[in-house]
Amino acid sequence: MPNWSIADSVIKLFNGGEAFYTAAKNLGSNYVVKYIQKGNVSSSLWNFISNKMEKWNIRVVMDENNLKVIQLLNIEKENVPISFKTLKDSLRELILEKRHENFSKNALDSLKINYNVTTY
Repeated sequence: MPNWSIADSVIKLFNGGEAFYTAAKNLGSNYVVKYIQKGNVSSSLWNFISNKMEKWNIRVVMDENNLKVIQLLNIEKENVPISFKTLKDSLRELILEKRHENFSKNALDSLKINYNVTTY
């Protein structure tokens, strides 16, 4: 059964200057520091952490019938692959630009060879 008084005590100690990990370790059970990702926690906990928490803040959260006192230490950006659809127009422009450069270079080289043109 969740113990709100212990969670409240952890927050009071933290707000009084105690290091979070010390207060949590001394008052809580199953104290864990862990790296979480979207796929390894409940969606409600993930949404709460990713949308409502700020770095270094602590919160008490009820998650899957477990009371959790959480401190957000760091946020790392996800490396999400970019779809071809997103890049398609940029790639097209880049390819056309390269083709134009090659065409211009080849045309200039052809003029130099066929008409004995010197450029400075």
